[in-house]
Amino acid sequence: MKRILLFSLLLISASFLFAQTELTLTNESSVNSQIEADRAGGSPADVYLVESGVIYYWDAILQVDFDLHIKGPSSEWIGRQANPPVFVPIPDGAGVIYAFANVVSGSYTIENILFSGQNSAEGGDILGTFMTETGASKVMVDNCSFSDYQNSIMEINSGPSGANSGPDVLDTVSITNCLMINGVRKTSSPWGGHIGRFNVPARWTILENNTDVNCGRILGNGGNFYYQNLIENHNSIINSQTNAQELHWWQAVMANNIFYNWSWFGRIPADVAYNYSITTFETFSGLALDSVSVYWGRNLLYRDPAIKEYYDNTPALAAKEVSEYITWNADVDTTIQMDDNTTIGKSYWDIDPEFTVGPGNLDSMFAWLDYKYDDNVSAWANWLVTSPVTYDANGQPVLSWPPAFDLSYSNEYMKVGATDGLPMGDLNWFPGAKETYLANRDANIAALVDSITNATALHIPFDSLSERITAEDLVSVETYSKNIPDQYYLSSNYPNPFNPSTTIRFGLPEQSEVTLSIFNILGQKVYEETAKNLAAGEHSFNFIASQLSSGIYIYNIHAVGVNGKDFTASKKMMLLK
Repeated sequence: MKRILLFSLLLISASFLFAQTELTLTNESSVNSQIEADRAGGSPADVYLVESGVIYYWDAILQVDFDLHIKGPSSEWIGRQANPPVFVPIPDGAGVIYAFANVVSGSYTIENILFSGQNSAEGGDILGTFMTETGASKVMVDNCSFSDYQNSIMEINSGPSGANSGPDVLDTVSITNCLMINGVRKTSSPWGGHIGRFNVPARWTILENNTDVNCGRILGNGGNFYYQNLIENHNSIINSQTNAQELHWWQAVMANNIFYNWSWFGRIPADVAYNYSITTFETFSGLALDSVSVYWGRNLLYRDPAIKEYYDNTPALAAKEVSEYITWNADVDTTIQMDDNTTIGKSYWDIDPEFTVGPGNLDSMFAWLDYKYDDNVSAWANWLVTSPVTYDANGQPVLSWPPAFDLSYSNEYMKVGATDGLPMGDLNWFPGAKETYLANRDANIAALVDSITNATALHIPFDSLSERITAEDLVSVETYSKNIPDQYYLSSNYPNPFNPSTTIRFGLPEQSEVTLSIFNILGQKVYEETAKNLAAGEHSFNFIASQLSSGIYIYNIHAVGVNGKDFTASKKMMLLK
């Protein structure tokens, strides 16, 4: 029997039953030394405050065995702040820079801070990992930026009391509203630059409304985890060298994300299939498949066509048969055939969101491909976008912020393409839509969980084309139910009023040719589309009125069945912009 463990909706908030004490940090000494001195004083602060426009530094690893909370001002999203608080590392005498913190017990919460892993030492390398955990109970990071790191933003190696499985594992890892830039290794290997590497599970791993520009891969770990629950929703992953996510889940929903220039690293015939796909759906040894519940669907996957052209037209790459990654390997298809609770839905395919200002580093990415695959190129190609923090001739940090790219976009279909009717990807680029999302978050997540078993637009195993929603499909009719009605019908559109999209549903008792027409209040036709040979069943049409002005419109369907039945119906709808 099919078994589904529904997500308990997680409300991430803080409730304080007592007054918290606060300490404002300065930049006159290292952050780590100030916190250590405060903890040794007998009455340590509950929250450490930092200020906008101030550059702070650390010069050693802060050992955390308490509940650490560092907070900057939260006037707006970090990507739009002109002068956020900045944390930078100071190298030791050998030019080595250290992780910011190691949590041996307790937890940490970090809010509204820009962290840089750039090294001020001449020829010094970028940071490896910002935070390492060997016994944390909870990790909460919100509205922060992390730039220039080789391995991970965080690496979690054991839960409380050293547990690595069972009920004593880490409770929550939550990364929300963050902007990651340049998570790369200065080698030909892309196997770094993670948002997080989890060598033990968290009960909840939440990635929501984040943007990651230039990374090796998204997530990684090293084991089968029976307690891991993942929500990966509304993120924008840009220029990821490979998107294979190693996490093994108990339950997971991954939807409404943008993967732009995903897995541009490419592959050669000798690569193992494990590296091919956008994520790994590996089974659990000794655990019934029906105990694991996964939904991956309604994401946007896009690569600039110039990437494949470069594979094909560059002799060194063509000689090594460099080709594009695929979305799923055969093991994944076999798994979803065996497991009703492992569900791959349809996703948008090769639809350019049309960013306002993209990262603009495609040429330097091509130079990196030469370094990786051309035996005559030996020097690492710097494919980074401009780092938020650089250093002047005197070794002093210089902030370049906000970032030059702007990942809001103009594609009207993608602006309403998410499962919740909102823009795809990180909603911080669309502030109004983010407010709408937060007001309805629990319902949105519950709907995604429902997709584990009730999604109808699905990838067909071993049919790679079946998973794709192309640009042509966006203006076509979709079947949402195979239930055959007794007679033709036309439903009221929803939502109504609408802006800019609405769904029109209708039913066909037999195979029919259907023409949908839209008229303005003067009777002028503003849109028409004909779908031939539609099967009997219930169908929907997503109408986007971005080019129309506010007002009342009439929508009409005319259906002619194979057995001669003729049906016409009209209804009103209102566009409010």
